This record gives sequence, structure tokens and C-alpha cells, in this order.
Amino acid sequence: MEDISMDTLQQLSKQFISLPKDEKFRFYTDKILPIVADRLHQQLTQHLSYNKKKPYTSLVTILSHNIHPTLLAITSIRPQHCVIFYTSEKSKALKKLLDILAPLSIHIETIELDRINHHDNIAIIDHHLKKFKTHYPPVLCDITAGKKIISTNIGIIAYNLKIDIAYIDSRNEYIEGGIPQPGGEVLYIQDPKGIIQFEANQLNKLRIGYNAETSTISFQADIGNRSHNLQHKTIKPNEKETISHSLHNFYDCINASILYQDDGLHNELKRLQNVITGLLFTKDIKSFLKKNIFSNPHLVIDEEVSSIPWELVLQQYNIALPIIRIPNRNREFQESQPNFKSKSIALIIGSGQGIDNFDSFVNQLKLSLSKHKEANLKTFDASDANKLKLFFAEHNHTPFEIIIYYGHAIFGSDHSTTGLLCKDNSIFSIEDCEVFESAPCKCMIINACQSARGNIFEKNSFAYAALKAGVDTYIGTHFFLESQRSFLFIKAFLQQVLQNSSYLEAFNCSLQALEKEYGANDISLYNYIYYGG
Repeated sequence: MEDISMDTLQQLSKQFISLPKDEKFRFYTDKILPIVADRLHQQLTQHLSYNKKKPYTSLVTILSHNIHPTLLAITSIRPQHCVIFYTSEKSKALKKLLDILAPLSIHIETIELDRINHHDNIAIIDHHLKKFKTHYPPVLCDITAGKKIISTNIGIIAYNLKIDIAYIDSRNEYIEGGIPQPGGEVLYIQDPKGIIQFEANQLNKLRIGYNAETSTISFQADIGNRSHNLQHKTIKPNEKETISHSLHNFYDCINASILYQDDGLHNELKRLQNVITGLLFTKDIKSFLKKNIFSNPHLVIDEEVSSIPWELVLQQYNIALPIIRIPNRNREFQESQPNFKSKSIALIIGSGQGIDNFDSFVNQLKLSLSKHKEANLKTFDASDANKLKLFFAEHNHTPFEIIIYYGHAIFGSDHSTTGLLCKDNSIFSIEDCEVFESAPCKCMIINACQSARGNIFEKNSFAYAALKAGVDTYIGTHFFLESQRSFLFIKAFLQQVLQNSSYLEAFNCSLQALEKEYGANDISLYNYIYYGG
């Protein structure tokens, strides 16, 4: 299919808004939805091919009064067989849907469910899912539309039968009548390995995965409509310890250079780049990054390889900052969405022992935030880890939009010794991040040394612990953090956020402020990490 640019979708969106109400349904159905469906289908097909999985033979879905979610699911998946559950009041919508789908070569079976008797509905759903799993596998269940109780029952039964589950949502606002902003549509599929997402607005992605069972690092690049398999590298058992020890030593040397403002820092960073590309990169990824212009990539990475300073490594291939990291999501990740008060901010003051002008910086930060009436600020002195955990628990009913930690962070050898250092030297650790699960904040900034560091080949990252608990955006650091730079970063970030910039825009402005003050090669530009969207 000819590629349709995002500009075209935006133009169609503007046309849609300006149309009379009675013309909008047909316009979206005929002009917009097919483009979105083609994009999602292409990405799904590539994913299945890359992972050597069969296309879905059967799709089970449910209908609501708005037929577009069901229509988009069917035309994106393009199964051979489709089961459409519906209730009697959706009969007109069903006829409209079937008329649109008539030209397609899909065997469609419609099953009427009772509006009230959900006990019988469960038996009917269970029967048909088992039937199609037996005779027409593999099966995918779409739970986007329909009554919540019915779609929930479909999801539960599918999960118990080990059938993959799909859901269509939008990253952007909905225009009218449940129709998403064109280009914002996202198809989520949960399979036994985790949740995969496919986006109508395709992003350049570099996927770096780690398979613990086979000890392999894999690389894949997604550019536009194409995916590039850049092979994998198997790490031998004796190599693991060598690589881990080598990276640990590099971190120690870089931290020492930052602490003592050593002129040899630049050479250490170059050596680190060479070691990582030499020991971990495949021949294909090196060749690909040299030959292709890979602009604004999103790094989709597993926790076991998140400790690598990829921002620094990719700099040698002229990949510019900022680089957005996206955790490779699996069932460890929470999906809860809080009802936070806009611009509610928690400023957590941790241990500042040995940090130059720490109290002065804290007071300036408080003063700066107090000048913004829209900033609902709550300050908390983290005297000990238990009190900090209690503070977060007490605010679960009114979660914060932004949590800022200012002070020391500590990186240890396990979950209990990695986290935020409180004033009594106790640690709010990876294990304590479970407190965020019921009401995670939207953005967490841990403006402290090594606050996003981890161990290669292991799951020992405070950043990932927060992200798994449901935090949307996490900002932290790889290495030691010099105090003047840390204050400049957080001051610039908050100034932008309070002017209604996005977190990514604010992050980029903070990097620009650091570059303006300290130069384009300053380590702080590659020290800060951004996880989010």
C-alpha cells in the first residue's frame, strides 16, 4: 500500500471537523478508518512475521452503538473467521457494520447475548471461544467495545483459555462521538509474553531485548513501515561476569572524574562507548546505524539492558538528544491511571549530606514553586524510609501529578539496597515502590546521583520499579550528579511544566539549558535519562 503521511491524516481530521453532522460518519468510515487500519495491520503483520508466529485466523469481538472500534479491530486484524457478540438494542448498528464488511472475504458469525442474564452469557461466550480455539486457531479476543460486564467476561474467559486479548485506544483526545484523533489510534495485544502495542502514528524505534533463558541480546529497528532484524548476540556464561565487572569499573571511573572534575572524563566516555559496541553490538546493528539516518528514535528496552548508557553510546552514530526510553512492558507492569489534581507536586527532601549549598537550593526551589499559584505544592522531609512510605500511602486517595526527589540516591547490589537515601541513612528501596501501585503519579523526577542505574543482565533498577508500579514518566540519572547542574536542570524543567509544556518538552529545555551553560560535550547531557512517551 502507498504510505500515507501523518499530514494527510491531520488534513482529513480537519475536514472531518468542518463537515455537517450527517456526513461525518461516512467520511470517517470511508476516508480515515481504512488508512489507520492499514497502518495497524502492517505493523501487526511485521511483528508476527519477525517472531515467527501465525496470523490470527479468528477474531472474537463485541459491538457497541458506535461501530468504529469494532470495525477498526476487524479491518486491522483481518481474520478469516469473526465472531461478533451483540445485544438486541445493537441490531441496527450490527446491520450497518455487516453492510460495510460485506465486500471483505471474512466468514462472520453473529451471536446475540442477553442484556441482563450474564450467567447464560458466560456459558455462550465460553462455548464459542473453545469452539474457535479448537477448530480455527489462533484466536484473538477484542474487548474494546460493548457493555463493560460483557467485554470483561470475554477477557476473563480468554485469559483462562490462554487466548490473546486485544484492545484499541487512542493516545490523543477523541474528536466527536467516540472517534479518536486520526493518527492517535493504538492497538494493544496481550499474549503470554506481555503487552505489545501498534501505533497508527509510527515512531522510529530501536528495540533492545534480553532473553535470560538463552542469554542473548537482540536488536531490531523499526523505521516507518519497515522493521529491520539486526540479529542477536549470545553472551557466554564466563563473559557475563567480565562484562558486568568491566562496566562497573567504568562507572566508578566516570563517577570519580565527575566528583573531582577530572580532565580525563572525555577519554573514559570514549572507552566506554568502544567497549559496549565491541562486546554487545552485533555486526548488523553497527552497519545499520552507520548507514541509516535514525532520527528521534525511541528505545524500547528490557530492564536487564537498561543500565547501559545508550544515550552516550548512540552519540557516536550522530543520534541526537533527547532520546526517549520506553520500557518493554510485560505483566510486571501496572496499568492503573490515577485521578490526580492538575499540577499537584510533591517535593521530597532526602539526605543532602555533603552536597554543596543543598539547603540553599531547596529553599530556592520552594520559593520558585510558591510563585506559581497553579502549583499545589506539598513538601516532605524524608527523615526515614518508613515515614516516606507512609507519606505516599496517605496520599493514595489524592495522588500527585509530579513527584520530585532532591537529595542522595544510592545504588546497591540488590532491591533492598537500591533507592532513595533518607536523612537517617535508611533507604526507600525498590521493594518500597509497591506503595505507588494503587495511585501512581504521572511524572517522577529523581534528581539524584545514579537514580536510574542498574546491573546489566539483572533486574535491579529503581527506575523500572517505579515504572512497573504505574508511573508514566520517570527521569533519573546514570552517574554521579554535580549539584549546580542538578539545580539548573530541575529549575528549567519545572519552569516549563508550569507553563503547560509536556514533560518531554520540559526535559528537552532542561538539556538545552545545561548545554548553554556547560557546553555541548558536558556529561550531564548524557547523564539524564527520560522514560515515557
